[in-house]
Amino acid sequence: MAVTQEQEQQTQLLGHKDLAHKSLLQSDALYQYILDTSVHPREHESLKELREMTEKHPWNLMATPPDEGQFLSMLLKLMNAKNTMEIGVYTGYSLLSTALALPPDGKILALDVNREHYELGLPIIEKAGVAHKIDFREGPALPFLDELLKDDKRLAAQERQRLNDTPHLLSRGGYAKLEKKLRKSRADALGLESPDLAPTPARYELWKAARTKSDGNMTSSSAALISQRIFTRAQKQPIHDTVIHEDDDMAEAEVDPISKLVTKLPRLKKASLELYWDLRGFGLPPHVPVYITFSDALEVIEGDRMLNISIIQLWCMYMDTIVVDQGRSSMYGFVEPQTIQPSGNTLQNRQHYLQTWMDESKRDIYLVPYIDGQSGRSYRRPSAGRADVHIDVRRGKTDESKKGSLDFVFVDADKDNYLNYHKRVIDLVKIGGLIGYDNTLWHGSVAAPPDAPMMDYVKNHRGHMIELNRCLAQDSMIEICQLSVGDGITLCRRII
Repeated sequence: MAVTQEQEQQTQLLGHKDLAHKSLLQSDALYQYILDTSVHPREHESLKELREMTEKHPWNLMATPPDEGQFLSMLLKLMNAKNTMEIGVYTGYSLLSTALALPPDGKILALDVNREHYELGLPIIEKAGVAHKIDFREGPALPFLDELLKDDKRLAAQERQRLNDTPHLLSRGGYAKLEKKLRKSRADALGLESPDLAPTPARYELWKAARTKSDGNMTSSSAALISQRIFTRAQKQPIHDTVIHEDDDMAEAEVDPISKLVTKLPRLKKASLELYWDLRGFGLPPHVPVYITFSDALEVIEGDRMLNISIIQLWCMYMDTIVVDQGRSSMYGFVEPQTIQPSGNTLQNRQHYLQTWMDESKRDIYLVPYIDGQSGRSYRRPSAGRADVHIDVRRGKTDESKKGSLDFVFVDADKDNYLNYHKRVIDLVKIGGLIGYDNTLWHGSVAAPPDAPMMDYVKNHRGHMIELNRCLAQDSMIEICQLSVGDGITLCRRII
């Protein structure tokens, strides 16, 4: 009985037997043509030496194929990459490809559990004159990445503390706990049976209480000055709405201010726009001319600058007072910026806090200025049901930190930990930077039936690659491109 070519392919084990066949191309002759025509003739002499040395090693299937090394080299040059990380080094073919592509002052943080393999290729790397670009660390990558992120959180907290000229005294529990304390104090003073019957403290009262020390003094002179102006405005002066002379195009825009601002961009490009705002509440004469320029508008719309925390707190208190005066406090909710800062809180903790607060307060619209990022967001509650909370996770960085500073991260290590690596390196690569995950097509097994004949090492990690590909495809923080180079490489460009 004759065996068709299709039946023969189905009975073949999925998996590569040696380095020469580490490609998903169906034709070995075609792959060899690519190597002979485009790759090997242009391969750096040190890369060739390292490749030929690695081919003799019993674990040579772990090496990056030369066509993929060539691809990474060109990609890094197109990106003008300078700071990179590699997780999984082996003898260093991809590491050397990267080092040769980086500028003289480029750096690679290289992580691998086996220094012995790295040192096999190290003499060749040194001979190529690029060993000074490589900072090799031996050991499991996950604990090391956790330490990097931990150090970054500490540095970021110190930087926020340094820049915050109106520090608060709140511990865990924040303004919600402070409000309960003030209401209880008012209930006792008024002889009420329950703190729930006491008047809710205004936001500016909470702000002041959070910055008043036990001796009665404020935490800083800036806090004292702001508190004095806010209390003066709240007790003695009427609030006047902002008045902007609108053209027809702005009047027809959507209700939200950003949409209105967008419609004014053509006019702002020609000349600055004068606003009329009663500024007495901020200690200024009532009719000081205030102008907004084209660049100001772009900063507000694009969210590419981090506003000072005091200004945003002031804005929250001001807007809260307005909606209370207009009898709309049940409609609008303003989230105190300090409650959602990431210092000491994970993203999940902050989302849980916001979700719980929104569900309990039942406002229609919430305004959330996200201090440690670059933008604010508003959330509208559906007419029925709960409000879904999604935090904008764009973050700032400090110069001392690795976080958000890497141009490129290449991951070619233990496949069962790829998702764990992704959860960490997404914070280490900068916005616009790339993460490359190797072997994401895993010998073609990701598209094969579960019962297809496979080598054991392919079968053991097939599920991990399928799950990784699914998660990357759904990750809103990245753009992805999956290529059939080598054994499959997925490029992830961080966009937020």
